[in-house]
Amino acid sequence: MSNFSADPRAMEIIGEGYQSIAAKMDLICELGADRLALLLEACGDDEMGAEIKENLFGPAQKVEEAFTSIKEVVRNQTNVTKGMALNLRNVETENIANVRGGTKRP
Repeated sequence: MSNFSADPRAMEIIGEGYQSIAAKMDLICELGADRLALLLEACGDDEMGAEIKENLFGPAQKVEEAFTSIKEVVRNQTNVTKGMALNLRNVETENIANVRGGTKRP
């Protein structure tokens, strides 16, 4: 491999950034049911409230589902990025060991 320039530490930092975003998304998603309940309560029980619920509740549910999907994608990206950082770190360690110890030829 020529021009190998992957940076394991940078990958770790990126993984930590994704982990931070995933933690924030956890909080956002935890409150989703409360937001939907509050929306229903705010609409009231009259005819106009029923119309508002009809127009707002479905889209609000889709927004909450999107938040959950985004959270899962970010959590997956966190795991993949951290895994790649670990793999890069291992390759780097092996390369250093090979350079220091020399490579054995048959």
